[in-house]
Amino acid sequence: MPRRSRNTHYNEDLNIWSAFTDLMSNAFMILLFLLLIASAKYTVSQISNKNTGAPPIILIKDEGAYRFASGSAELPQPMYNYIWTKIVPEIERKTQEYNIEPI
Repeated sequence: MPRRSRNTHYNEDLNIWSAFTDLMSNAFMILLFLLLIASAKYTVSQISNKNTGAPPIILIKDEGAYRFASGSAELPQPMYNYIWTKIVPEIERKTQEYNIEPI
């Protein structure tokens, strides 16, 4: 009568743990990706609800009279007048209209 061995040989074909861990890690990555997309959409919607629109760009029209003299940092009088009569009131109006705090 042949003797039975108590040592059983481990069969690698029956090992399902590597497939299971691959499946779980892929599912975890997909869930994280979906969570990232959802949080990005939520953040964008919160930002867009806060602002009524993008603040406008205030353009300074260059007419040649608004330039500094060569080697000088002193404001020419036409530039000074343009800033105080056109630019400052427009900045004040836009900050009121868009409810922003200028820096």
